[in-house]
Amino acid sequence: RARHAAAAENQADAEQVEARIGNVVCGGVRSPDRSVCSYLAVLGDVVVVSNSPAQMRRIVETQAGNRPALSGAPEYTFFRSRYARGDEAETALLVLSDAAIRRWCGPRWRIGASRRTRMAALLSELQAAQVKDVMNDASADRPIVTDAPVPDPGVIRLVSGAVLSSRWGSLGFLTPIAELDIPKATAAEAEAYERWRTGYQRNFTQFFDPVAIRFTIRPEHIAADVTVMPLIEGTQYREAIELTRGAEIGPGDADPHEGALAHFAMSLNKDSEIVREAGSFGPFAGQQFGASPFGWLGNYLTLYADRSPFWKEMREAEKPERFMEHNFSRLPLGLQVGVSSSMKLAAFLASMRGFIEQSAPGMTVWQTRKHGEQPYVRVGPSAQSRSELPEGNEDFAVYYAPTATALIVTLDEELLKRAIDRRQARAEKEEEAAEAEVENPWPGKNFCLKADAEVVELISRLSGDPYRRAMQGRAWDAIPILNEWRRLFPGRDPVLVHRRLWGVVLVCPGGGRYEWNQEWQTMQSTVYGHPGDPRPGPAVPAQLRDVQRGAFGITFEKDGLRARAAVTRGK
Repeated sequence: RARHAAAAENQADAEQVEARIGNVVCGGVRSPDRSVCSYLAVLGDVVVVSNSPAQMRRIVETQAGNRPALSGAPEYTFFRSRYARGDEAETALLVLSDAAIRRWCGPRWRIGASRRTRMAALLSELQAAQVKDVMNDASADRPIVTDAPVPDPGVIRLVSGAVLSSRWGSLGFLTPIAELDIPKATAAEAEAYERWRTGYQRNFTQFFDPVAIRFTIRPEHIAADVTVMPLIEGTQYREAIELTRGAEIGPGDADPHEGALAHFAMSLNKDSEIVREAGSFGPFAGQQFGASPFGWLGNYLTLYADRSPFWKEMREAEKPERFMEHNFSRLPLGLQVGVSSSMKLAAFLASMRGFIEQSAPGMTVWQTRKHGEQPYVRVGPSAQSRSELPEGNEDFAVYYAPTATALIVTLDEELLKRAIDRRQARAEKEEEAAEAEVENPWPGKNFCLKADAEVVELISRLSGDPYRRAMQGRAWDAIPILNEWRRLFPGRDPVLVHRRLWGVVLVCPGGGRYEWNQEWQTMQSTVYGHPGDPRPGPAVPAQLRDVQRGAFGITFEKDGLRARAAVTRGK
């Protein structure tokens, strides 16, 4: 209420308003263009604040029992059985019910959204025609006449420097669709909606996708847990579901360990159509593997990058791509695949070695080595083929270790030894605590990714800083219009001019501001400069600068999907 009073006092055309809905009194403050618009009501022990009287009415009527409540929807009951009220992990719960999605997809909502878009274009055109009058304070309230072909544009006036439609609002606040009465549609609108609906229903052949998202917000931790139940029949996840169906990443699977800079893991269905098709091509075609050359596969596949001085050298290299070209043989990457049959794996590896030696005789040297009690194989180039490798990669070799439960493959011998040590230590620990319940370190049962914030910078460096280039472009997009405002209205802040005319604040994506560069005679970003004198800007978004680590996971459930994401922030 204090904020309402302050808003009414600070904005000349804002007024205190009051409305009665049933037995409830809603007070608030509102300006004609709704740049200030807020309503407040107290319902029992709940305070409701909304920028829409239509929404406030629906909430009051629901609380009085005159409208069906979300709590009575079957999907809400299901989601609340998963995300229990009172759970310490819950900061907020968002539910998109079947009824809400149907409403958004209905003709009244879609046609209303289309008309709002067309009306916004008309308001923009009319506002542009009043620019000089608005900025020279010659914009006395007056009517504006237009013959634009927009259904029911309402009465249009220039009010306090903004073009305002009595029905559609202004560029600063377009009337919400929920407040619009659209009893009829034109023939063109009806035809357009039918086309959209036909395409939409090709995907949603049986049902919509109710969604729930539970948010957890703590000073050091932010997380979201999403459930989509059920998934539509024609879902884009179909191939991923087929590849992982019937398999799960268990607590000890995929080699979870602290030394990983980034770690991807996925469950694997060896009987999926994708795996079967892969086994019918290349070196596997026509060979006698029985049912499938990949019959030895277990329930997961994982790829990880371990911490290593290699990444620091790449990050500091003048040309990271050249560094990678001359040092790829040192990449500290590990690939592990679960094994369900060590005998079938042995047959697979023997066949692969025979194929390589037959296809490229004399080009490779195979050596069996040992780490502790675990043998492993080094496959390196022969003296004949070593000279053909790029400079700096003469010692290139592939190392692999077949174990009873996993096949480990890497270019880094030390990484392989660490993986063998971890596997041995984990086996001994599992024997000691066979009866104890082991917590699953993976946030999903089908797809998982864990990564340190450093990964973002490494990818950015290796790919030529696409983030920096994209953000430079976004920052520079505002410069031409800001230069024009400075030319038309010298002595005024171009950013404030733009805000007054369009109700939009032009924001530098790097967190800086826009200022005048006297030497170059142009506006510029304090973070990204301008095209004539560019500045690199930050390597990652400001929101990620204090993030230390992220974890993401997907679980495909019966006819549904659950996704989890969490980031850990530093101080």
